[in-house]
Amino acid sequence: MKGNFLKSKSKKEDLIKDLTDQLRLSRSSFDVDLNLAIVTCYVTIDSIESFVKDIKTEINSLNLELISIRVFCDRTEALKISEKEYNDLKNQGIELLFVESKLFHPKAYCLYDKNNNGCLCTSSANLTKAGLTNQSGNIEMFLNTYEKDVIQNFLDDLDDLKRLRILSYDKCKSFKFEEEDGVDNINFMYALLNCGKFMYNWEVNLEQELRIIYNLTDLGKEAIRSPEFTQRSFKELAKTISKNYFKEESDKIKNFIENQQDSNEEENFQALVNKNYGIETHFGYWIPKPVSEAIENRDRAKFNQFKAYIKDLLLGRKLQEKTDSTIVQKMYDDDVKWLIGENKDQQPYIKTIKGISIKDFLGLNEEKRKQKLYEVLKERVDTLLKNEIKLKRLYNKINFISFPYSTEFEDEIKEVYEHLLETIESRKNNNKAIKAVKDAVSHKSIQPFYDFNYFIESENRYIPAGTDEKQLIEIIEAYQKRKVIIDSNSHAAYKQWKYILRNHEYKFLIKHHIIF
Repeated sequence: MKGNFLKSKSKKEDLIKDLTDQLRLSRSSFDVDLNLAIVTCYVTIDSIESFVKDIKTEINSLNLELISIRVFCDRTEALKISEKEYNDLKNQGIELLFVESKLFHPKAYCLYDKNNNGCLCTSSANLTKAGLTNQSGNIEMFLNTYEKDVIQNFLDDLDDLKRLRILSYDKCKSFKFEEEDGVDNINFMYALLNCGKFMYNWEVNLEQELRIIYNLTDLGKEAIRSPEFTQRSFKELAKTISKNYFKEESDKIKNFIENQQDSNEEENFQALVNKNYGIETHFGYWIPKPVSEAIENRDRAKFNQFKAYIKDLLLGRKLQEKTDSTIVQKMYDDDVKWLIGENKDQQPYIKTIKGISIKDFLGLNEEKRKQKLYEVLKERVDTLLKNEIKLKRLYNKINFISFPYSTEFEDEIKEVYEHLLETIESRKNNNKAIKAVKDAVSHKSIQPFYDFNYFIESENRYIPAGTDEKQLIEIIEAYQKRKVIIDSNSHAAYKQWKYILRNHEYKFLIKHHIIF
């Protein structure tokens, strides 16, 4: 057996390497088709997708194929996974299996072929961000074996489990949660809270994400108020200074976002969502998942354009020439040479540049120094570009987070649940989310959140984005006595439709547009 103990960083990468080691060493002894079986108590959707994507890439690079992916998890995990998320995984060939038990708590990862060649890793790590996929997360243990009989025994256990203890996704969702001594079941509370996401505004500072940090020496701390420091426009922090060398690019990125979005329209849209679909809580407005997912998906194409733009701007143009690039040369000539004392033959003002020891840096020739600076800048940009969450927060102020607690945190679940119900009781008017929660509590079922149509008034007609003028008029003529809500992906599209409606004398039909 090969052991890898007490890891907190690069857990996903190391696990994938361990699972595929034998493939690289003896490729010809493996069947071309491989299978992946995972058992875990808790899961997060993005962690499943991230792990599967990366292990597939590794397997495909060896001209092999991953044909079967099974993820066994505790049945309560179904309560926090939306129908869309479940179906998206299914369409990617990922089978989620929910185990019926008081708590399904094992963790293991197994990659194998039809002859049981492969690797089984038993672990303490759940298939979650903190457990496996975040660079900084829990400290976890991994223990690997390549013994075929052990792998066979593990797979036999999974087959027995699948025959006896598996609940369907639909059954998990439609299950009625009985009261316990007149009090709502903790699993019902957990399920209900996971039927929504919390919406709030993030303020991501692009300058801060791209800044390079210099750690000051005592001499640097004394000189920090001098005109020479001030004229170089460093940001002062505790015992450090920093600077963003992508100032011009940062301004262009901000302009790009502003040109794609209408800030007033976004504020109006957010207020409309909160009013019609939101319940205010300590975590922000709680929005039913069918609605939050529709909002998250509305600007996917524009967000992908933004990612391509920022990547090209920061990497393609500024750092493609490596050590000869303007930005590296400017950083070295304008700041670094002065900070290390080279210009005035003085002691250095700094101890490190983003973790690089100045003592080591001084021992390098100019070309190697610039290579180090290039690596520092490149690493800063790569870190930002790889962080999908930060990029989304940078692009769009409206953000959603899932309910942050697992079923182990009963006190916290009860507190948020009770706060949600108290808020509902204090509201004079019932919006769609409040009605759904009341229905769910009354029937002890989360079925109202299972269908997006529950949140759309039957007498309304929603006109989807992309509808041409002929289709638009046909819809309007069929719904003349009902409310028509324009469904638009942009302010420009809304204005175009508004013009069309007025041109056809349908002024009374123009209502506030909502984006889904």
